[in-house]
Amino acid sequence: MRRSRIPFAAIGLAMVMAGCGQGKDPVLAKVGKDTITATDFKNAYLAIKLKERPPLATLNDKKQFLDDLISKAVMEHLAFEKYPKLTDRQGWRLTRYREKELTDAVRKRLVRNEVNISPAMKDWLFDHMKEERNLRAMLIPDADAAKWVRSQLDEGADFGALARDHSIQWVSHINNGNLGWKKPGGVFPYPVEVEVWSAPVGTRLGPIQRPLGSYIVEVMGARPIAVPAGQTRQSMDRALEEKLMEQLYIERQKAVQDSLRAAADPYYPSGAKALLNMKYYLAPPGDAALSGTWKLDIERVVPTFSTAEDTIVAVDFKNAPDWTVKDFAERLSWYPGGMWPFGESEEELVQAMDLVVRDYLFLKAAQDLGYDNAAFARKLENMQREMRVTYFYYNDIVSKFAPNQGEIEAFFNLHRDVYKAPPSYKLAFFGSRNKDAIGKLAADWKKGASFNDLRLRYERSDSTLLAVGETEWLYAGQDELRDSMVDSLKEGEITPPTVRADVAMVFQLVARRAERLPSYGEIKDQVDKEAKDAIVDEKLTALLLQQREKEGVKINERALEKIKIPQDAPVPAEVAAPAGPIRNVLKLGEGSNATTGQQGP
Repeated sequence: MRRSRIPFAAIGLAMVMAGCGQGKDPVLAKVGKDTITATDFKNAYLAIKLKERPPLATLNDKKQFLDDLISKAVMEHLAFEKYPKLTDRQGWRLTRYREKELTDAVRKRLVRNEVNISPAMKDWLFDHMKEERNLRAMLIPDADAAKWVRSQLDEGADFGALARDHSIQWVSHINNGNLGWKKPGGVFPYPVEVEVWSAPVGTRLGPIQRPLGSYIVEVMGARPIAVPAGQTRQSMDRALEEKLMEQLYIERQKAVQDSLRAAADPYYPSGAKALLNMKYYLAPPGDAALSGTWKLDIERVVPTFSTAEDTIVAVDFKNAPDWTVKDFAERLSWYPGGMWPFGESEEELVQAMDLVVRDYLFLKAAQDLGYDNAAFARKLENMQREMRVTYFYYNDIVSKFAPNQGEIEAFFNLHRDVYKAPPSYKLAFFGSRNKDAIGKLAADWKKGASFNDLRLRYERSDSTLLAVGETEWLYAGQDELRDSMVDSLKEGEITPPTVRADVAMVFQLVARRAERLPSYGEIKDQVDKEAKDAIVDEKLTALLLQQREKEGVKINERALEKIKIPQDAPVPAEVAAPAGPIRNVLKLGEGSNATTGQQGP
């Protein structure tokens, strides 16, 4: 089987069950009871990335591609016979894959696609990246609290103390509000940055209300900074967009989360909270005070519930089925143990419940928007098939066909010329930004001064001096300029000083080695890996050929010859467009800042 030509994920699109290929979809091959149709062939080819697609210009090209599809179909038959269903671990991975794909699709549609970065916004950011500002800031979630903090500041209260007590922005909270010198772009949401970089030094701004809370900012200083040479507005277009997107994405995501939560209106009954706090209580280990990460490292076990406890509602939803404490515990078990509650407080438990509910609401939104559809089900089925084949490959093929030491050494001897090493050499060298110093050092070196004496003498007066007494073996052909300097040298001879990237350098040829065949011991790791891959592949190919004969593979060359697929044809969408309109899922409040469509300052 030709390796690395078609990824398993792509082949998943091609493998169909018996009964397909009737009517206008000609059958190209029969593999046992299954068929590969022209549509299967086309879908498998188009699923491959453009740069990785093999040509289909000739009938032989098409035969090779079809041959790979057949080999992988045979591989599936072997895998499915041995493993008719996923292991528990694979089932967990498939569930996580499903949830991630659906959540990513919803986030893209409801969050990323709704944040609009205009050219005017990028123009403003590029123009103002020439100035840094020294800032103090805090982000306060409650609007009334922010107004009170501002009044305290105006009366002379300490900014640092208030930031430490009230700010939810991490850097601000731990640094007493001090952000230091900052360039615009990702420090605050774009509208806030426009105000901050427009304000005179000494100005106190805010509260400026945004979806994450209210910002209070003090401009302590301003200074110009140099823009790197060659950095143009056009060359930085993508980077500018990413900088602007950073905070606006977080704001939009928060607005979407709030909207989904408001529609679901989850309620946590006090009795359930008390029970969960008790069940998840974990006494700190004796050395907890010495380990700040013990909560992340400790092994957790999902608590058990009595029959009566199983019926207690943990989360009461307005527009979705309620969760019992057992439902919640099962969903929480998918998260790392460090994110579970430890029974220390109700606040800690509620944070864990909010996290699980938040992620569930995104999955529910995916269903409401129509992403969890038939096309997505086929994608999951393809993934499941791929997982079973991969499991079979590593657990049955690789482990069974792994070569012994004798086979590896025989492979090395058979392919020894492949491992031939080119000519190589070792160098000693000095480098410095002080070109005059390197000139004097080179002259002293040529007069017979030792490397160590030169290093000790010159590094006293040159802090930029780099001294390397002997490099590893450097292969010829890796650096043409370096090769040209040492080609004519004999061992022990020294080059004239040369300048590379503003660094003056001088080299001495320490040793030279001709083209050679390295021993197995020198390149053991490389040979072992390549021998294992090649030998396993060879034995797998023989197994598949044997299995193909058993299954009686038949190919329809006439139908295959008629296949016409441009090599640059676009990749088709994997999931059909969702049916549900956004307005049925997301109801943002009037005047919400969630959707960003600013055109400039």
